[in-house]
Order: sequence, then structure tokens, then C-alpha cells
Amino acid sequence: MKRINRAGLFGLAKSLVDIPSVTGNEAAMADFLSALLAEEQFDVRSQDVEAGRRNILAVLGDAPAVVLCTHMDTVPGWAAAGEDD
Repeated sequence: MKRINRAGLFGLAKSLVDIPSVTGNEAAMADFLSALLAEEQFDVRSQDVEAGRRNILAVLGDAPAVVLCTHMDTVPGWAAAGEDD
């Protein structure tokens, strides 16, 4: 995997925040994360939950297993964040 640096991490966070993913409409976020993981050589699979919603399952070769269970949905925001925030 690529080395993570501050600028890269900020850019990733900004990309994630820019994706509309209000509860019930996380498909765009799932697509983005699936593509990102595939670029890093993960074997990526999706598990459909309901229309517009799915889980992402990613495995990296024979690496030890780590389970991350988190939300991809958000609540509507009201202010844009910047790098200095």
C-alpha cells in the first residue's frame, strides 16, 4: 500500500465529505470506497441490503483479518469545512 501522508489523508477526507450519502442513499459512497479499495489490490465484494444501500466486504490477500464495522451514511450538513477547520 502507498504511504499515507497528511496531504493525502486530507484529500481523502475531503473526497469522502463531498460525497452525498444521506441515510438511505449511500450508493455513491459505496462505489467510491469499493474503487478505492480495489486500487489498493483488495478483493472487493458488495452485499446488497436494500435499494441504494449495501455493505462493502474487502479482503487483502492472506493478510491477518481486521474487521471494521462502520457507517457510510451521513446526516445533512449545513456548513462547508476547510483545511484550517
